[in-house]
Amino acid sequence: HQEIYQIKELASADLIQSLKTGDEQRIASDKLRVQDALAADLAKRSEAKQLIMQADDKNDDEDADYVFIHFVTRNLPIGLVGLLLAVIFSAAMSSTASEINALATTTLVDIYKRNIRSSEDDAHYLKMSKAFTIMWGVIALIFASTASLFENLIEAVNIIGSLFYGTILGIFMVAFFMKRVRPIPVLIAAIIAEVVVITTITLSELGILNIAYLWLNFIGCALVMLIAQILHTLLDQE
Repeated sequence: HQEIYQIKELASADLIQSLKTGDEQRIASDKLRVQDALAADLAKRSEAKQLIMQADDKNDDEDADYVFIHFVTRNLPIGLVGLLLAVIFSAAMSSTASEINALATTTLVDIYKRNIRSSEDDAHYLKMSKAFTIMWGVIALIFASTASLFENLIEAVNIIGSLFYGTILGIFMVAFFMKRVRPIPVLIAAIIAEVVVITTITLSELGILNIAYLWLNFIGCALVMLIAQILHTLLDQE
């Protein structure tokens, strides 16, 4: 792998020089060298993964999730490695605790207290808040176990987030910049936008469409704002 890396590095440097001189014949030749080096690199990685799976078929042969931690452990001083790992764990634990607490509070106040049991005492609501916290913690554990099946955890998180980020952003954009729009049109627009986003990524997974998942953020946000404005105008005319 190191030999291939050196060949790839030399071929890339030669290609840069060829591009600067504008020699089309050398550019084509150097491009082929770079492509051959990349192909050899992929073949060597595939061979290494096969050896890993032969040694332990339950091992994780995907290296994309380990790029950052490999860089940290190999290139930073020992003291900084420990500090950075502590910061990562602290940030993860803090974010997880805040999210679960917020979900439990929202479930209690906006769903349970408003629609199910609206006249209980504080002790009852405190008990239910703890129950909702445990419920969302279990859901988070199930999601974490399922997400490990994806090839790349970072990509999995971004894909799942893209299903909802655009719609949520659209609601906030309407609230900030389209203050005359009433709640009902925004709610309907959010539901329609979410259906469109889920349909889009489903068709993309089936190969019918070819849209990168990051575009779902823009699509969801734009649809919420556009549909909310149209519905607001129509309802006002009636």
